[in-house]
Amino acid sequence: MILASADYREVQKMRQWWLWIVVLGISGLLWYGFISQIFFNKPFGTNPMPNAMMIVFFIIFGCVFPIFFAQVRLTCEVRKDGLYVCFFPFHFRPRCFEWKTIRSYKVIDDHPLSRFGGWGVRFNLRGEKAYTVSGTQAIELVLNAGQIVVIGSSNAAKLKKAMDFAHRM
Repeated sequence: MILASADYREVQKMRQWWLWIVVLGISGLLWYGFISQIFFNKPFGTNPMPNAMMIVFFIIFGCVFPIFFAQVRLTCEVRKDGLYVCFFPFHFRPRCFEWKTIRSYKVIDDHPLSRFGGWGVRFNLRGEKAYTVSGTQAIELVLNAGQIVVIGSSNAAKLKKAMDFAHRM
């Protein structure tokens, strides 16, 4: 695909160090338990799980979970027909917010933890939706139907500038 000069693309990954500590801590604990119990025949814990279950847990939480977590990314693209958002691996195709469906948009300082209960694809009790992976900068879209959509960005001002340019075309 050839990008026009108005197009903008931003790819963000999970950067919260404390979240990575939790993920790698869980993974490391499973690696330790797996090696201890399977290879050295030393039961892991005071009430060890059967070897078959240890293998399943090791595969899921020791291997697949950290790899899956490392693949999580939010891609935002500004194109001539709208704003595209893809939260991989939950979306395989981008979600398009066409210019004709957007009433307004602005840069905001967002607090995903207090507003949406965390990062990711989130909803709150006010019916708002968010696509965020890190940080506190975002673009807030107000759709024609009245729905509010918050899209996290590592450079919200640049994203808005690209949106302004593409929306005028």
